[in-house]
Amino acid sequence: MFRSISLLYELFKYNPKDKDNANLIAKVVVHFNGLSLEKQMYTWAKTPTGRRYLAGERINDNIEEFRKRDVNTLGRKYLEFMDRFYFDKLADMIDLKNHGITGSNIEQKYGLFIMDVHDFLHVITKYPPDPFGELMRIKVFKKYEGRGWAVVDFVGRLWAISRGPKEAWRYHQLAREARQMRKFSKNYMFEDWFEMLGWHVNKVRKNLSTKSTTLYDYENT
Repeated sequence: MFRSISLLYELFKYNPKDKDNANLIAKVVVHFNGLSLEKQMYTWAKTPTGRRYLAGERINDNIEEFRKRDVNTLGRKYLEFMDRFYFDKLADMIDLKNHGITGSNIEQKYGLFIMDVHDFLHVITKYPPDPFGELMRIKVFKKYEGRGWAVVDFVGRLWAISRGPKEAWRYHQLAREARQMRKFSKNYMFEDWFEMLGWHVNKVRKNLSTKSTTLYDYENT
């Protein structure tokens, strides 16, 4: 109980400039998810993407090859996103030993997949990797990602409201759009991500029944 309260307090005191934010989110998600995704994890392991992860591959292993591909492919859009925001891979920012990459081989590989796919979801939804963009990405997909992300979503709402009327109103506008997107979004976990890297990004969105934001598009803000 004390651990849960401590993590919730840390999350509410979130500082966007803190370099350890990725590890904070990982601690919260792993703690509150518990075994809530166990069944989904083992279903994922039987998919084409899951089997390739279990064999040691990852979707961003050969991503640089997409610099030579059409500008509208998901792989190319991902590279442009990474270049623009100067981001390292999320997995490189997290202390993997202490935050979730433990347990059976399936659990470890599933954890790597979740981290690897994170920034691809930003590309697909077009939410920027800032606090509000992260909160909206969570809101769209939290129903597939377990109790931990639902906790982050709830505390994130309180955090946004606590920042004053202007920020609270902005959050309200974005959240309303994100909830509409969530109604139709499919569970991305079970898709063939290795194949989708070469698809036109709009085909990927159609396949996932997911639209991109019109209110907080990182390409137009």
